[in-house]
Order: sequence, then structure tokens, then C-alpha cells
Amino acid sequence: MRARTIRRGHNRTTDDLRALMQSLFVAELLQPSDELWLISPWISDIAVIDNADLGFSGLQPDWGARDILLSEILGALTVRGCAVYVELRPDDHNTRFVKRLRAAAPSGASLNLRTSEVLHEKGLLADSFILSGSMNVTYSGVQLLDELVRLDTSASAIAEARLAFRARWGIA
Repeated sequence: MRARTIRRGHNRTTDDLRALMQSLFVAELLQPSDELWLISPWISDIAVIDNADLGFSGLQPDWGARDILLSEILGALTVRGCAVYVELRPDDHNTRFVKRLRAAAPSGASLNLRTSEVLHEKGLLADSFILSGSMNVTYSGVQLLDELVRLDTSASAIAEARLAFRARWGIA
């Protein structure tokens, strides 16, 4: 599979987007990318991995039987040597997530935060995939709203997105 598109409507219950996000982040925890980019105007500290049955306890034994939050996953990735880049709007909505993310990443970790007043693009980029589309990384985006999301694993799509994200940040 090179690409998969998910179209979800608010009038039907589906966990496709949450299941996809869980799969992508579990894969990242198992084999972290050199760089992980999370670009979304609005980001909430949403539950991403369902560890209620301890099925993912091997990833991080101290997480326990509960939902694992986005900030915890990104923090764990920085511990594993992944450089994490997060771009979001300077909006009060994002404040709680940013505080939790900073607390989850150890001192000296490669955690890079940037805000942009004009940000509208959404994407999650790793070494092996680019997830893009209309979805903000919020509970409403993942669980409630009509969304179109595309997962692409082609080398050309990944390289194109990485070049665009790095150029916007002024990274060679």
C-alpha cells in the first residue's frame, strides 16, 4: 500500500482515524524516526493509544492500564532519540497541550515548538509516512467531525513534505 484515504462523516460512528493514529504512533515507538513533524493549527492532548488491557505495556511499562496521551507519546519519542517538531497556532486552546508536552520531554531532548498565526496546514510526518488532510489533532478532529485524511508511504511524498516543513522552519 502506498496510500490510503479515509473519509469520515459525523453521522456515523467510526474509530478509523483513532485506530490509524494509534497504529502510526505504536510503530514510531517501536522504531522511532529521526524526525517527527506534527503540524496542526489546533492540538489537544488527546488519547492516542488505548492501553486499558496493557496490550502495549512493552512500549513503556510505566504507562499502566489507561489511555496514553499524545504529549506522553511525543515525550517518549524524544527520549528514544527522535527529534520532534510541533507547529501550531498561538492560541489558548493549545496551551495545555504545550505545557504537558514540555513536561513530558526531558531536559535536553530534541523538542522543537513553533507557532504561526497563519497556520492552516495539517500533517504528521515521519521517516516512513505522511498523514495529511483536513483533520486538526483534537478530539473533534479525530472522533467527531467530517474529515478527509490521506496516509501516504511513498518516498516521494515523504521527501516532498519534509523539504516543505524544513524550508518553512529555515532548516537546510
